[in-house]
Amino acid sequence: MKKIISKIIILIVSITSIAIAENAEKNTGKPILSIDEQTFDAREVDEGAVIEHAFKILNKGDQPLEITKVKPT
Repeated sequence: MKKIISKIIILIVSITSIAIAENAEKNTGKPILSIDEQTFDAREVDEGAVIEHAFKILNKGDQPLEITKVKPT
């Protein structure tokens, strides 16, 4: 019984993933933001140290992506 339930759950997740991917392809006429990592933890930093980190941001849509506001959390 547990094997059947796990197979059903895997099937539902697979179908959902496919539906999301197909829906993303149909989203034309607007920008689509894609970012691999949304947070960065610098851990403990010495006073006066310079910390640098780059976030990879992609526009997977077919219109320009404008980032108008960024704020730290």
